Amino acid sequence: MQNRPELSQKISVEDFKNFYWLKRELIAFCRAQKIPSQGSKLDLAQRIEVFLSTGGALQSKSANKSVPFYDSDKEITMQTRVVYYKNDAKTRAFFVAHLGDKFRFNAYLRAFAKQKNDGKLCYGDLIQGYKVSLTLPKSDIEQQFEYNQFQRDFYKNSPDKTQLACNRAWKLVKSTRGGCTYEDYVKLL
Repeated sequence: MQNRPELSQKISVEDFKNFYWLKRELIAFCRAQKIPSQGSKLDLAQRIEVFLSTGGALQSKSANKSVPFYDSDKEITMQTRVVYYKNDAKTRAFFVAHLGDKFRFNAYLRAFAKQKNDGKLCYGDLIQGYKVSLTLPKSDIEQQFEYNQFQRDFYKNSPDKTQLACNRAWKLVKSTRGGCTYEDYVKLL
């Protein structure tokens, strides 16, 4: 079992790909290397792999996208039209105010951030859509959300286990070489 190396210019691409990295670690590395640091965790990892392989930077997908403003740059109300949606602190505050402290961004809302919207929907519509999305069967978890998938699989296979047990299992699997799935955890045992 190899300890996780430091994320630096000296790390091999193989080591980078074989260990788990927090998004904030990827962002910090990108900023230090003057690599675009916006986008999803998968976007960041891809840019870092290119940088480690070639020493050059892969531009972010959004680098060429010109967003004049985000909806959250102004006050969001129930009637605010959804055009340039962003999952940020101001948008979260709006949803928490209307849905309560247990609000979490989910796949339904993340989809609006991946595109320019036509303004036909307003934020009141998003609240209704969000409520409906909570009643639907759990969707597949996107690849970049490894911890969420690990948790789902852990509890499916160990429903009697505690959150502490899940966190210990996650800590073990993410700190070792290889994948970060529940199956990888079982192999470590």
